Amino acid sequence: MFHGRICCLTHVVHDFPRGLLHQWHPDSCRDQHYTQRRRSDYERAISPGASVSTPPVVLSIESDVRFFRGEHPTWSGPVHLSSEGEIFRPGGDRGKYRTENGDLFLEWEGWTTERLKWIEDEFLYRSMDESFTLREIRARS
Repeated sequence: MFHGRICCLTHVVHDFPRGLLHQWHPDSCRDQHYTQRRRSDYERAISPGASVSTPPVVLSIESDVRFFRGEHPTWSGPVHLSSEGEIFRPGGDRGKYRTENGDLFLEWEGWTTERLKWIEDEFLYRSMDESFTLREIRARS
């Protein structure tokens, strides 16, 4: 029923990349909110040398989570830091983090450790080469 109504409004494309189902998207805006080209995550996952897929991160109920917005040259999106020292990107990378003398060290699984410095006047963390930033997302009161 929903599909029928949408089809009356716009041309709809349904992807079936090798058996994987994809959401319905109007063709005019299907890539609008993505920083990577279509199917790039799928192609990366099946490429030779790709690591075995890891299960999704599940934090314990006691874990407090801080939410950040990450801006990186190859991706942008949410980054979560738990009070237990875990870091993860929903649907992406994960690892551990630690703080030391005001610096934030991100120890990603499968990537080198990144060091980010706190920039007080901008209220964000920035990598030493200035290519990666993390800005905390705080709930409005």
